[in-house]
Amino acid sequence: MAKEFLDINELSEYLNIKKSTIYHLVENGHLPHYKIGRLVRCKRSDVDAWIEKHRREGIEIDKKPKEVFKISTRTSPDIDRIVQNPLNR
Repeated sequence: MAKEFLDINELSEYLNIKKSTIYHLVENGHLPHYKIGRLVRCKRSDVDAWIEKHRREGIEIDKKPKEVFKISTRTSPDIDRIVQNPLNR
């Protein structure tokens, strides 16, 4: 059975990040934690929920370049008019 509360060392292993990063997250109030005297403990379920809140979806590789290309190939009648006759604005 997994422990419900994790100390900094266990949390570092669980998240595979440096202890200094965890201390930074705790000090800035980003990571949900409990302070017992000078000790920091994190509830595993709170950490799991926190991780899920920070989940980012990937972008579709094929979609993004197509959108950029579509925007860059659009011509504007105003720009065309200005380029053809710059004095006739």
